Amino acid sequence: MLLYAAQIVLMTVRPEKGREYYWLSLTALIALLLAGIYFGWSRGGLSDRSARWLLLALMLVELNNVTTANYRLLTEPGFALYKLSENYDIAQFLKARGEPVRVDVDKAEIPYNFGDWFGVDQFGGYQPAVLKDIIANFSEAPVKNFLSVNYHVGRTPNGPHQGGWYLKARAV
Repeated sequence: MLLYAAQIVLMTVRPEKGREYYWLSLTALIALLLAGIYFGWSRGGLSDRSARWLLLALMLVELNNVTTANYRLLTEPGFALYKLSENYDIAQFLKARGEPVRVDVDKAEIPYNFGDWFGVDQFGGYQPAVLKDIIANFSEAPVKNFLSVNYHVGRTPNGPHQGGWYLKARAV
């Protein structure tokens, strides 16, 4: 318990150093709680039923610590959910157009389904089942013109057939 209290103080005073010992102190706290449950059960202070429920609760706490160990903050730059909100202004611009819009998205700049996320018709994207022969022709300009692709979202134009109608995506 003393180790866990020291960890809380360390995280408050020096947050950059406090994360180093977080898992160690949490392991120590869970071990102490487990020892306390066992001690209470073995001395007759806890009934079998109470000990089982406390062990189940302790197991769920421990399981949560293991399954969420690699989670990052949602507001952290470079995080997948952060990337989803970066190009919201492009989607607003496209939706405000008075014409039907179909976009082609540079997958290196926007690694998710831009059209599905923002409700814009998208050419390409992640598709569950497309034949190899069909997908091989998707990058050709006549196919894109035939399918009415009128915007490209990326840093540079997708080819010489695009005059000035591409939109710049933000840095990932």
